[in-house]
Amino acid sequence: MAALGGNTIGGLSPGTEVEVRTRFQGRWASGFEVDAVHGDGSDHDDRYVVRRRSDGVVLPVAFQATEVRPRR
Repeated sequence: MAALGGNTIGGLSPGTEVEVRTRFQGRWASGFEVDAVHGDGSDHDDRYVVRRRSDGVVLPVAFQATEVRPRR
């Protein structure tokens, strides 16, 4: 998987405030931003590394494009 740095994939680029789908209940959780984008530009391979805004911690798991959306 290649890092695309500051490039936008699916409208989300590093620094974009996002919500992530929780893996336990499937609900959308706010308070995150995109830290890095990995993939080839096709939605099925894209991965987003996200940072929790409250404490700046980067989550240890990358999220698929279907698990991340712009903050509402």
